[in-house]
Amino acid sequence: MEEVTYNIKRVNKEYNKGLSKEEVNERVEKKLVNNYVSKSHNTIAKLIFKNVFTFFNIWQFIIFIILVCFKKWSSCGFMVVLLANLIIGLYQDIRSKKIIDKLKLTTKGRITAIRDEKEELIDSDNIVIDDILLLKAGDAIPCDCKVIKGKFYVDESNLTGESLPVEKEEDSDVLSGSYVTNGQAYVRVLKIGKDTYMEILQAKTKKLKVSKSQMYIQLDKLFKILSTFVITFAILDIVQFAIAGYDTYSHLSGNELYKYLSDSMVGPIAGALITMIPSGMYLLASTTLCVSVINLAGKKVIVQDMYSTETLARVDTLCIDKTGTITDGTMDVVEVKILKEAGNHIVFEDLIASFNKTLNDTNFTAVALMNKFGTSDKYQSDFKVPFNSKNKYSACNLKGVGTLVVGAYKFVPIRNEEQYQNIIESYSRKGLRTLVVGYSSEEINSEKIPMLDALAIIVIKDNIRKNAPEIISWFNNNEVDVKVISGDNALTVSEISSQVGIKNAKNYISLEGLNDEEVKKAATKYNVFGRVSPEQKELIVEALKESKHVVAMFGDGINDCLSLKKADVGITIASASKAAQNVASIVVTDDDFARLPEVVGQGRRVINNLKKVCSLFLTKTVFSLLLNLFFLVVGFITLKSTGGAKLWPFHVNSFYPWQIIVNGVGTFLLSLEPNTERLKGKFLSSVLKHAIPLGTGLAVGVVIMFLTVEPSVGEKEFVALCTYFMSITSLFILFVISVPFTKYRASVAFILVILMVSLFVACIYGPNQINLIHLNGNLAPRYLKHISIYVLLLTSFIYVLFVIMVKIILNRKENEDDQNRKSYQRQIS
Repeated sequence: MEEVTYNIKRVNKEYNKGLSKEEVNERVEKKLVNNYVSKSHNTIAKLIFKNVFTFFNIWQFIIFIILVCFKKWSSCGFMVVLLANLIIGLYQDIRSKKIIDKLKLTTKGRITAIRDEKEELIDSDNIVIDDILLLKAGDAIPCDCKVIKGKFYVDESNLTGESLPVEKEEDSDVLSGSYVTNGQAYVRVLKIGKDTYMEILQAKTKKLKVSKSQMYIQLDKLFKILSTFVITFAILDIVQFAIAGYDTYSHLSGNELYKYLSDSMVGPIAGALITMIPSGMYLLASTTLCVSVINLAGKKVIVQDMYSTETLARVDTLCIDKTGTITDGTMDVVEVKILKEAGNHIVFEDLIASFNKTLNDTNFTAVALMNKFGTSDKYQSDFKVPFNSKNKYSACNLKGVGTLVVGAYKFVPIRNEEQYQNIIESYSRKGLRTLVVGYSSEEINSEKIPMLDALAIIVIKDNIRKNAPEIISWFNNNEVDVKVISGDNALTVSEISSQVGIKNAKNYISLEGLNDEEVKKAATKYNVFGRVSPEQKELIVEALKESKHVVAMFGDGINDCLSLKKADVGITIASASKAAQNVASIVVTDDDFARLPEVVGQGRRVINNLKKVCSLFLTKTVFSLLLNLFFLVVGFITLKSTGGAKLWPFHVNSFYPWQIIVNGVGTFLLSLEPNTERLKGKFLSSVLKHAIPLGTGLAVGVVIMFLTVEPSVGEKEFVALCTYFMSITSLFILFVISVPFTKYRASVAFILVILMVSLFVACIYGPNQINLIHLNGNLAPRYLKHISIYVLLLTSFIYVLFVIMVKIILNRKENEDDQNRKSYQRQIS
């Protein structure tokens, strides 16, 4: 390892002494502390910049300034929605940041340091240069270090891509970003902060930025396209209005020119541009995701990647381990079946107690053995082999006795193992785990284990969580296939899975000895897997993703890291290994498996509701783009006509009922609805398949009214009539988006109808001061009679039929897509 020069005299302390308090303070004063903050860290200033300075926000602010300059105050109502969205978005972003930062303090990496000859738990960012650390299984290595005492195995897959653990002995270098898989050792800190290998690697590869979700990638592309249209139409509108009014305004000056521009150009052009902007949609998406993060934080769930919320909504397969999920992680030894004596005057309980003392493991099985047999110094040991998920056993020398090995049946090399198979299976059928205790008088000094005699079979019971059947039932009822992937005996896992309601639990498979291709084929055929290695867990997840499943992985151990990284969403718990926490997208801080339905349900609620509200926003945008295009064409055709050019006639006010009531209040209320339906299909295509036909239908309705009504009633009456039509049909659009109706959606629709009627009554019959949409009461009877009312009703009726037809076609297409997906899955299986 290359040395780094630090502004301090380096010291090499003994492993059991460590730095003194004075030496630590000296290093802290010189800022030689491991608290380097990555440049990807979000600050409040960055959050403010991100929310305020978007293309559409800037565009609306420019329009607002122009309207203010021409004193078009009543046309500035769109700023209420814009500012409200900005304030809410900023509040939620900042609040979410503070909550997550606070919660992360509870799960910050804690490391054992040796200081003043004592062990001391410290935060990983309080480590100083030359510190002596005691690293154990599950610890993430926080700095670049050198082993000075002991031996352990390290997972360097984050750095090298090599999944097999690497042995580290005295004088070996260990790098930050790797993890201890088993064993323990004392290390000296050689590099800290930005000088560590992991930070240098990240700086070179620029991988600090988290990839956005499918939804955000698609919305970004859409907004770039819309931006091009808005700019193009803005230029064409300005040119068209300028040419059409040139003969008039070219002779005006002063107040007359100001008034002409205000009445004839600024208002309509602002109306044309504002309607094309899906005001608040992008911000509402961000805000809604932030709200979901905050809601989950209140339920003790940290979302480390906000965009994973969308993926949660798509999850159709959940992979879990048996231990810590179906079971609570605690185990009890329920029986010990002695098969043979180790020798005269050797008591079996003393052997296991000495074994426990020597290995000093902290996994659930080891704890169960300690609870039953305790620990003892009766037999000393000079060599041990810690447990790992590949070998599935632990071993040690006991002086004066020989070699003792404790592990899984068929992994511990015992003589005549076939004669014990029926005994093992009889326990497994009851959902019990078994450990084989093997013995040899021959001592070992390497990890090669000699052939052993079977001393005993230790029977262990996993304690099933009381709420496990209820949790599994939720997933079964909500289109999530649960797969149990365990390193334990497949028959035992199958029995326990059956007890809690896992589908097809009796159809299980052991992956022991299977090659990669066989594992991948088994992934889609079975729901219960036993004797699974970490590499095979990753293969199962990979195979499921290749079969077009969206996979969530719940794991808490070093052996789950590969599959957590491979899954679409990785979920872990606060007491999990630091390695698992670092690669997971979601951390359940109270270690409660019962949080998983809430986590998945929250993702579904957020994204399904966003689909509805985005459809409402984009319907208006599609309508506006088509209508703008129509009036641009008509305008240029009629520029030289004797009756004057037919230009875009609508002001911003014409769209207030739609903008404020449906796209404002309606989208907000719909975004709060409980919804646990699994998200299907691509987000944007699902939104546009509603928005395009509905927006097109509405634009066609206005065009029909323009061609048939406008010549007979005049422009003002035509605009008022269209305001009625657009406002009423915007409610129809919301009704279509809300199908099938629930009590909640029906209540929202009823509230919006009341608000819409109230607004029109106030504007038609109230004083002019509240006439927000330019509908004067004295004019109302004049343009709501004869042909006008007839066309309004006829057009509305045609639009309702069009909406019903579109909905039927879309539902039929969704059903066909769903049937095709299920057929594909059957073929894969």
